[in-house]
Amino acid sequence: MNDTNPYAPPTTTETGSPSGAFWQCYGERVMARNGAMLPKVDLETGVSEGAMTAVPRNYQAAGAGQFVRIMVFIGIYAMGRKFLHIEGMWLLPASVASSTMLRWFIRTGNGSGAIVIWEFREAARERKRRLRRKLRFGLLFLGVAVIGVGAVLSDGDDSLVSKSLFAGLGLLIIQSIWAFLDRPKTRSESAPGGWLRIRNVHPEAMVKLRRIEAAELAKISPFRRRRVFTTYYHKYPLPCLLGTKKNPLTILLIALVKFLPSKRLERESYDFTEAHQIREDEAHEKLQERIQSWRAAHPDWTVIDVERLPSPAGDLMLETAILASPDLAHLLLFPPLLA
Repeated sequence: MNDTNPYAPPTTTETGSPSGAFWQCYGERVMARNGAMLPKVDLETGVSEGAMTAVPRNYQAAGAGQFVRIMVFIGIYAMGRKFLHIEGMWLLPASVASSTMLRWFIRTGNGSGAIVIWEFREAARERKRRLRRKLRFGLLFLGVAVIGVGAVLSDGDDSLVSKSLFAGLGLLIIQSIWAFLDRPKTRSESAPGGWLRIRNVHPEAMVKLRRIEAAELAKISPFRRRRVFTTYYHKYPLPCLLGTKKNPLTILLIALVKFLPSKRLERESYDFTEAHQIREDEAHEKLQERIQSWRAAHPDWTVIDVERLPSPAGDLMLETAILASPDLAHLLLFPPLLA
C-alpha cells in the first residue's frame, strides 16, 4: 500500500532493466511479457538498421478465443435459418464464410487473457505484407459475395446455387491457403507465468538481442530496485481513454474493452518517484510547443523542472513540465504527455 495514498494499488519491486522485466533471451528463443516492446531488431531477418516499423504480435491460447469463434458461427447459422429462412446445401458454407469474415472485425484476440507485444520489422517488408493482407481480405469478401449473390439470384435454380457455392468455396480455399503460406516465419506459443515464447527467430537477430540484453543487465545495480504498480485504465473515464479519436469503430472498440473490462487496459507502471529530470530541449516537441506557447503569453515565467518517466515495458514515455511565476506564488504543471 502507498503510504501517501491509502487507495493506491499495492506496489511491487521490479528490476530496472526492460529486458530483465519484460523480455529476455531463452536459448534460441525470445520470451516476452504482455505489453513488452522488443528492441529494434527484425526477428525474421536479423536486420536492425534502416527504416523499421513497430507492429503488434497478438496471441491467445485456446479457450476463450475458440469459444467466441464457435458462438459466432452458431449465431450466424441460427439467424440464417430462423430469421432469413435460409435452407439448402449452401447454408453451412455460407455460415462458415460469414463467421470467418465477421472475425476479421471482431478480432477475438482482443479479449481478456490475450498477450500483446510489440516488435520491429523492416518497413518495406511490412508494407508489402499489409498489401497482401488487404488482397486476401478482398478475396475473402469476394468469396462470400459470390455465395450470397448466387443464392439470392438463383430463383429456385439449383444449378446456379451449386455453381456459386463451389466458386465461392474455391475462392475461400485459395484465401486460406495463401494466408497459411504467408504466415510469419516466427511462431508464438504460451509459456508459464503469462509469458509469450517466440521461436524460429533468425540467428543474427538472436545474436543482436543477446548483446542488447547483456548491455541492459550490465546497467542494473544489485542494490537498485524500482517501484512498480499496476494501472487499471478501464477505471478511467471514457473521455480520457478516447482523447481526440473520431473513428466510430475505434471508439466502439475502446468502449468495449473498457466496460468488459479487458486486460488490454491493464499496464504496469513505475511510481512517479522514479522519474528523472531532463533538459528542456530534450523534451518531446509537443511539450516544448506547450511551454513556448505559455511563455509567449507570459514571458516572465520560468521553467523549473522537466521530468521523464518511462514505462517498464519501454513502449511509453511520460513527460511533464513545471513553470513558475516570477514571485514563485504560482506554479503551472502541464498535463502528462505520452511520447
